[in-house]
Amino acid sequence: MLEKLKEKRIWLIGVIVVAVIAAAVGLMMRTPSVEAIRVQPGTYEEVIAGVGYVAYDQKITLKAEVGGRVESVLGDEGDVLGKGDTVVQFDDEKAQLNLSSAQTNLSLAQARYADFQTSYQSSLSNYANQVGAKQKSLESEQTRYAALLDQIADTQILVDGGVVAQSELDDLLTQKTAEEATIAAMEKEIAAVSRPEQTVAELNASIDAASVQVDQAQVTLSDYQVDMPFDGVILERFADPGDYVSAGQDLLTVGSSGKKHIEVALDESYLSRLSVGQAVTLIPSAYEGESRAGKIVKIAPIVDADTGTVKVTVSIEEDEALFLENMSVRVEIDAVTRADVLVIPNAYLLPQTGGTYVVYKVSDDGTIQSGPVEVFSGETANVWVESGIAEGDLLVLPSDASPGETVRVQVKGDEGL
Repeated sequence: MLEKLKEKRIWLIGVIVVAVIAAAVGLMMRTPSVEAIRVQPGTYEEVIAGVGYVAYDQKITLKAEVGGRVESVLGDEGDVLGKGDTVVQFDDEKAQLNLSSAQTNLSLAQARYADFQTSYQSSLSNYANQVGAKQKSLESEQTRYAALLDQIADTQILVDGGVVAQSELDDLLTQKTAEEATIAAMEKEIAAVSRPEQTVAELNASIDAASVQVDQAQVTLSDYQVDMPFDGVILERFADPGDYVSAGQDLLTVGSSGKKHIEVALDESYLSRLSVGQAVTLIPSAYEGESRAGKIVKIAPIVDADTGTVKVTVSIEEDEALFLENMSVRVEIDAVTRADVLVIPNAYLLPQTGGTYVVYKVSDDGTIQSGPVEVFSGETANVWVESGIAEGDLLVLPSDASPGETVRVQVKGDEGL
């Protein structure tokens, strides 16, 4: 009887052990297994990056001041020229003749003044006879002036209609200025005939009028050549020798030699981490694996309302010739570096409304708990968590578990727990 009780007891114990093992196995089979990371201190590095483009510090398009035939063009695209070099020369024969004529008129006016000074007394008796002759000359000049005004009006209509070039109208307006000066001088001459004491003033006025014509002719002549405004390089060329161009037409686009920079638009959220003088790494897209040093030289005082970005200008501190206009360049700025802080991959953050975040932590009994955290920035690949977690905490991806769920975890780098 006693033997039977012992056997029954052993059998019951075996059944209980098997049931416990079966329950444990069943529980393990029902408990999901997830991968976790263990929070460890590390170094946080935040790099602000964007793609910018190369531009010249100075870039202008030189335009024709006058219309006419291009006589010569100095240099081709890519050529470097010095400040003051004449890059485009127009056929200026007509302008040269106008200047020569104006200079002759000035010489004559000066000669008349010199003659009067030497023959003043002998000329007094002839003043009365001179009045009629001068008056007829004045009337003839006024008739020519009136005809010129009609011609100007007709030419203006043709210019507005695109039939003739603006340069033709400009020539007529130059003639009008000369006629007005001549008429004014003749009127003063007639007035001086009746009052000989004013003849000196009248002759001086003639000299002044002739001098104005010379100055105008010289200015006009200078418009027939186009000079480099600074030391620079020819970027684009739009005219060739023999071409006929109109006033205002594009001739050349030039950029300041050796003076280029990078313009990049960065998100306005980075403004507090940017400053003038900050070091920059430049990576030209055309030269894979190569980088050059740069520096922030300007931060625009306005944010683009459409894009939410601010324009940052970066100087090129090395090998400026390597960077061609409009070349795309990756701009990297080391904004923040912190050692011995808690850093986790961004994927372990779960964004909340209001710009906050939570993480899923594994408790000692394997239960998932949701907890808020404060981060330095939630936009980087690796995130610096300032509060809400501690060294050694186990975190799981929000996509792998839910709060309150019990899990088995496999920690990266550890044995299974």
